[in-house]
Amino acid sequence: LHFDIAKRLGEKYQIQACLMTYEGRPWERFFIAGLRKSNKNTIIVGCQHTVIPLSAADMFLHPLEQKLIPLPDKIVTTGMIPKNILEKYGSYPKEQIVAGCALRFESLQNIQLLKCRKESKQNFVLLVAFGGSTEEIPLLNYALRQAVLIKDAVFRMRTHPAFPWNQLLSLSSWDKVLPENVENSTYSEVLEDLKDCDAILYWGTTVAMEALMVGKPVIQFDRGDLLNYDPLFEFTDFKWQVQRKDSLQKIIQKIQALPETQYCKHQQQGRKYMEQYFYPVTKENLDKFIYN
Repeated sequence: LHFDIAKRLGEKYQIQACLMTYEGRPWERFFIAGLRKSNKNTIIVGCQHTVIPLSAADMFLHPLEQKLIPLPDKIVTTGMIPKNILEKYGSYPKEQIVAGCALRFESLQNIQLLKCRKESKQNFVLLVAFGGSTEEIPLLNYALRQAVLIKDAVFRMRTHPAFPWNQLLSLSSWDKVLPENVENSTYSEVLEDLKDCDAILYWGTTVAMEALMVGKPVIQFDRGDLLNYDPLFEFTDFKWQVQRKDSLQKIIQKIQALPETQYCKHQQQGRKYMEQYFYPVTKENLDKFIYN
């Protein structure tokens, strides 16, 4: 269907250039093939607009696929780190990938680092951030079990708009009354939740990257997947990792015990990493989307 649509568009209109998303999806490949079939001179620029975990296997080109899979003339990434990931784990021609800017994450550029909440003397608030799929159920089950064990911490659940709290909970194996220290987030914006928490527990959501951008420590839940779904798989500085059998208590204690100077240093490292992942939207960076 996508091949046929692109081919018809290319035959009906003299398309000089096409700017499209690029995640290595099959529909993208067929669309590119359709445009190429109708007009070989059409310039195609692919926009890598989100994150690249190792589980995004479609993004990694094998050497034997170079002449088989239709590719854009140029792939523009959100920053230098995704560019390096594609070059390190894939077989794209280096001149084909350029670091552009993060159009979807432009709002993060003007947000300042948040101060540590230790001075507030409130209970430790762990923001459990979910994506929008049933694959997040193991994270929910783990968080609920830990909430029972760590009664002096607040477990605040932030669900994805496409997968609300009641629906997520109904699919869980939890058949008891929810622990008193578990609550559903009522904030509409992610930033509000980040301001009102001490750390983030996640599996594969980009909320963890937003958290690093504002200086919050992150804890990645490792389900033991064959493929790595963590968008921060190369980052280790202000980050911890847990498995189903592990307790969160020790990690929470380590975060609480960090001296202010060390905490601030880790914040800077996290921010620096994210600024390399998401380049700002400037005229110079926007020019990268133009094929010369």
